[in-house]
Amino acid sequence: MSSHQKRRLTGWNIFQREHLGELGSLDPVSYKNALNRTAIKWKSLPDEDKQAFEVQAEYEQLQRTVISETPLPLKASQITQPEMDLGSRGLKRISLQRLQKNFANFAAHPVWQLPHQLGESTCVDGPTSFI
Repeated sequence: MSSHQKRRLTGWNIFQREHLGELGSLDPVSYKNALNRTAIKWKSLPDEDKQAFEVQAEYEQLQRTVISETPLPLKASQITQPEMDLGSRGLKRISLQRLQKNFANFAAHPVWQLPHQLGESTCVDGPTSFI
């Protein structure tokens, strides 16, 4: 896994996503101008209004942390509430971590210590890596 620590979500991230998401796809110059207008709106917001975005950011960060520490479900019906809250966009970003956790759980499974059918004493190497 990566030793890189990702930055935590902030109220600004949520505010920016909501306001720039409404605009759709923009060319670089238009995006920069829209981002500048969004930053001016953010700076002019009262602290009480900013607090709502901060709370949303904290909630989403908690959901991301919970999900990233949970292996991928084996069936689609096993999707948890935090996964539904975060949505597909957020899940795509942390799916590799979850896939690696699945593989680690799979490799640590006691079945790899049992003799296998080819006559060798155990499956010493365990499963082969697919990541």
